[in-house]
Parts: sequence; structure tokens; C-alpha cells
Amino acid sequence: MKRDFFEIHEVSVLDMANAREMRLSMQKMLLEKHKKPVLSFMLNIPGAVKSKPIFSEAFNEGIRRMLDVCRKNDIGIEETAVKKIFTGDEFYAVLNSNAKKIKTALVNAEESDALGRLFDADVIDTDGKKIAREEIGLECRKCLLCGCPAHECSRSRKHTVLELTGKIESIICDWQRKKIEKISRFAMLSEVYATPKPGLVDRADNGAHTDMDIPLFEKSAQAVAPFIAHMYQTAFFWTDTLDMLFAKIREIGRSAENAMFSATNGVNTHKGMIFTMGLLASGAGFSAGHFLDWNAETAIDTAKEMAQNALEADFAAMKKRPPKTHGEILFSKYGERGIRGQALDGFPILKNIALPFLRELKKAAFDENERNVMLLLKIIAHLDDTNVLSRSSRESLEWLQGEAQAILGKNERIDMNAVSELNRACIAKNISPGGAADILAVALFLEKITE
Repeated sequence: MKRDFFEIHEVSVLDMANAREMRLSMQKMLLEKHKKPVLSFMLNIPGAVKSKPIFSEAFNEGIRRMLDVCRKNDIGIEETAVKKIFTGDEFYAVLNSNAKKIKTALVNAEESDALGRLFDADVIDTDGKKIAREEIGLECRKCLLCGCPAHECSRSRKHTVLELTGKIESIICDWQRKKIEKISRFAMLSEVYATPKPGLVDRADNGAHTDMDIPLFEKSAQAVAPFIAHMYQTAFFWTDTLDMLFAKIREIGRSAENAMFSATNGVNTHKGMIFTMGLLASGAGFSAGHFLDWNAETAIDTAKEMAQNALEADFAAMKKRPPKTHGEILFSKYGERGIRGQALDGFPILKNIALPFLRELKKAAFDENERNVMLLLKIIAHLDDTNVLSRSSRESLEWLQGEAQAILGKNERIDMNAVSELNRACIAKNISPGGAADILAVALFLEKITE
């Protein structure tokens, strides 16, 4: 895997002066071209380091919020531009509205939470003048550390750069953790809420399970999500080898399993999910924290590299001893490597099947539930699901794969009644494709985290 690594540079006073001139030139060019107000957005970052991965995550979130505010306030967006530079990332947007209305809307985004207070969203009117907060009846910005007027603390150098950057990074890390927790819960619950599903817990019934229901999965997702975020952040800031990172992730995974079993009174709701989503969240975290550019495929490649040596050692050990677990029995009986084999191969079920199909479905007019059910069927049709094999047989797995493919047909709108009929057949056969359910959730997680 060859990627361009993020390099951190210190800026000089001359660098910042040149960047300011270039920024003014960009603003002037956009004003002359469009004759409409221009948004110029950066982060408020003191000190000599203006650009590094943790700042980029906050910057990208700032862009998302700025554009979202514009759309919600019927502010037209005519042109945008992003400059990723070592003096601090910059975003520009030409906006079709009154400059004071724009400034008022964007200040709300700046004041919405602690992260928003790091945003520096200047609105330049068509006459080239910046709209000040005082012009729309607002007070000046407050200091992050003491709450006094920010310009007074800056002028008097009341706080050290180290104190300020420490506070800023703490704010971003807290936001990042909450974001990953939210996305992982969303992915896990989107899987369980998708209805109907063959043999799995959903909003209609409990499938082929007598010990699980939706409230139990909700408790489990709530317990597991903080550990997925912990894995992501551990990988984001990791400075040792990828082999050592995988060992650390496994350690966190064991804590996640304990939390899950505590929340579910011993029922295994998400053990496979913890391994799969945890590994891929770590791949995403390492990619976000180290590479200039990354996507879901980069996260998958990184996860493969992280796990390769350890998983090869696992399989070598399994060949030398009698099987102990369901997975080891299947490996001994069928040569089926399960999710660890998927990880060793770079998750082809995700790369080649689930993610491309999900992206196709998102372009079509399917609602979220139908999209998720279709994606699950696609995964079932192509995955050698060890959950099915352990509860039944190779013949049952092949039967289920054929049924799922038949319902999908030509990837047009599916017959939900046919899915419900397949569910009843799976219940009768005691079949539950839990491995496919995990892949569905992880596909949703990766797509969401890289949107």
C-alpha cells in the first residue's frame, strides 16, 4: 500500500503574511467574477503549526456545517473552492444572498457547540468589506479558556500558545469521539432496524433467535459504540508499527466484548461486529490521521496490513491443534476462514460487492429501509457466512444464497413479501446470516464516515 503521508510544517511570520495576501487576492477575484458576497472560512489555530490531521477533520466538518446552514437558510451556493495548504486549510464559497443574512446564519454555526467556536467564517460583501459581528448586533468572540473578549486575551498574550492549542485539540478530539460513536451506533442500529430480513432480528420479529430482540441490540450498540470510537482514535494518533496497533485494537476489543456481555446479560449480540467494525474503524482512523487523502478502500487496505501477520499466525496455530471454537471447527471441516479470512484477503465482500452496490443504490430512488434490505440480500448472495454454516450446513448456505439472489433479480425494486417468506423459511430451518448482517453494518459505517 503506497500513500502520501501527511507532513507537518511550522509556519513563519512571512509565510502567514504571504498566505494573507493570497487569501485577499482569492476573495477579490471571486468578488469581481460573481459580484456577490464571498464566504472565506478557516480555523482559528494559534501557534506555528496550522495544518495537521486533527485540524483537517475539524476543517472538513466546518465546511459541511457551513454548506448545511446555507441550504437550510435558502442561501444559494454558486461556486466553492478548497485550498489545503500548510498555513491553514481555506474554504471559499460564492453565496447568492444578502451578506448580513449570510453572516447571521453562519454565526449560528459558529456558536452551536465548542467545535464551532474554532470556526472563522468571514463574509465579504460586494464592496469588499468584511461584515463584523457587531454589525448584526452580536458581541465579540469570547476566549476559549477564560471567556473574556478574545481580542483582549490575544493582545495581552494572557494565555500561552501551548495552553490554547491544548484546549483546541481537546475540543476536536471530544467532537471526533462523539462523531465516531454516533456513526457506529447509526450503522449497527440501521442493520437491526432494516425490515424484513431473513432469519435475523428486525422490527417485525426476532428471526431464528429466541434470546435476542431489538431492545437488546439497542443496549448492545450503546455499550459497544464508545469502544469503536476508542479504536478509531487510538489508530488516528498511533506512532508505532501497524502490527503493534492491531495488538492494541485486540485489547480494546476484549474490553468491548466485556461491555457487550454486561449490557446483554451474556448474550452474544455483536462479538463479530466488534472485530469487523473495530478493525475497519481502526483502518479508517489510521488513514485519517496519517494520509493526505483517503477513502473507504484505503481504510480497508490499512486494516488488512494491520491484521495480516497476526491472523496468519492464528491460522498456522489452528492447523496444529484440535479445533476449539465454532470458527475453528468450520476451518477444520470446510477450510472456511470466516471473517478473519475476509480480513486477510482485504475484505473482498466489502470492496467488490457491498460498497459498490451501496453506492449504486444511493443513486436510485430507494428509501433507506429498502436500500438496506437490498444490500443485505446482495451480501448474503455472495458471502460464505459462517453463522449459517455453524447453525446448519453447506447445502443450507447455498440454498440461502440462491434465494437471496433470486429476490434481487435485476437489482430493481424487490418484493418485500418474498423477503418475509424467506424469513419464515429461515426460521423453520434455524438459519441466521449474522455474518452478512455485520458486513451490512460495516458497509454503512464506512460509507458514512467517508461521506
